[in-house]
Amino acid sequence: MIRFLLLLTFVLLEACKPSSPTTKNSIPVESIPSSRSLKNITAPLQQPTCEISGEILKHNRLWLPDQLLIACISADSTTKDHKLGDSHRILSLYNTTDCEQVLQLTLPINRSPDFPYHLADINYNKSSNIIAVKGIDHFYCLDLDNKKLLPPLRPSFKASRQAVDAQSNQILRLEVWENFIIGYAQDQGVFVFQLNASNTPSAILPHAEYKVNETLYHSLFLIASGDKMQAIIPTYNWEDDRFEINPIFKEPVLLKKEALPTKQNNAYLVLRKSDTNQAIAIDLKTRKKLNLPKDIQQNSSKEIEVFLKKEML
Repeated sequence: MIRFLLLLTFVLLEACKPSSPTTKNSIPVESIPSSRSLKNITAPLQQPTCEISGEILKHNRLWLPDQLLIACISADSTTKDHKLGDSHRILSLYNTTDCEQVLQLTLPINRSPDFPYHLADINYNKSSNIIAVKGIDHFYCLDLDNKKLLPPLRPSFKASRQAVDAQSNQILRLEVWENFIIGYAQDQGVFVFQLNASNTPSAILPHAEYKVNETLYHSLFLIASGDKMQAIIPTYNWEDDRFEINPIFKEPVLLKKEALPTKQNNAYLVLRKSDTNQAIAIDLKTRKKLNLPKDIQQNSSKEIEVFLKKEML
């Protein structure tokens, strides 16, 4: 009986030991996606709760974690107008490490003291070294590396635009997308600026444009990505304030860059791959890439345009 109890105790003790992992059930370290795993197991970064003086409108405070900065636009007694009230045009930067203010400057009056400036959204690349500040019909860029405000910029377009009323050319949306600033001006359309190596923006005019009506233009821009190009036809829906960049290709492609006339009555655009001369057809009216039959992809651009006009009737 004693021998039986000792044997039973030994079995129970062995059963309680943690089992060693086998090769079949173990996971090789190199198979674990480190970035995704770290995001899942580490606590999310919290926006610092720095106290900032003055009045700040919603969305006029921007956290830049990669630069360890907070940017904001505020109003206080120094900008208050005795008739129109608060004037939101004080642009400030704060360190997130100690909440110390590292920059403060007062922007010029934005057409009227009661018209506030707004910080532009930063999309796609959160580590941009530029922030954009939207005014009524112009915008500023702040170089974060040098803590320097660049001269004001105004939308540029391929062909002349006609003002419909006093609100025409008002910038409704402005966003920073990696090395590009993309915006939309009322009744005028989309505009694009590229940030150069020195953080100085320069206007990029559309490669092609289709005039839908007196106040609506579909503009196609060719954006460089190394030695390849991406085509975008940005769109803005004012009803729900939705702004979309609308890339045409799944990934950038090698294109022949050819000069195009400024005519705006042709809805069809033909681009060509530089390595194969294969034609790529785009419908500027619907803002979509079209599928061309293989037997006409090597035809001339004019022949393809004629084909498309017949097919789309």
